[in-house]
Amino acid sequence: STLASTPLDKPLEKPIFFDMCHSNNAARVRLWMALKRPGGMGHAIESRMLTYPDLKKADFAAVNPLKKVPALILPDGAPVFESNVILSFLEDKYGDAGPRLTPRTPEGRAAMELLCRVHDLYIASPNTTAPGFSHSQGAMYLSYGWHGPER
Repeated sequence: STLASTPLDKPLEKPIFFDMCHSNNAARVRLWMALKRPGGMGHAIESRMLTYPDLKKADFAAVNPLKKVPALILPDGAPVFESNVILSFLEDKYGDAGPRLTPRTPEGRAAMELLCRVHDLYIASPNTTAPGFSHSQGAMYLSYGWHGPER
């Protein structure tokens, strides 16, 4: 199991980021790690790629009770989930590792937060209510047909 080797009863050497190739929210964290430092942030953050069955396991529920990615376990064992919370933590914790990836002004940060919020609530959310509209994640990752075999 990808999680069985995670010792949650003792401090970790570095945070563990739980990712999944079909998650646009986990992709935000992946993108942050790739842009923050040439070569990525593997020296400071361990990444583990999960599968759909991994999300249903009890040991992952201890990381994120919503059984979704992204998720992060801090070295003291504390879980952090939700992409915006993880990204805020990472930028605060590892801000000096590379270029600042959040705007410096309150106005810039407000614009950034608004774009993320609109994406989360109205574009990618399965809760969208506009007639004839559905969330975009299915179109990006979960469609069937021309891109190859079913997942």
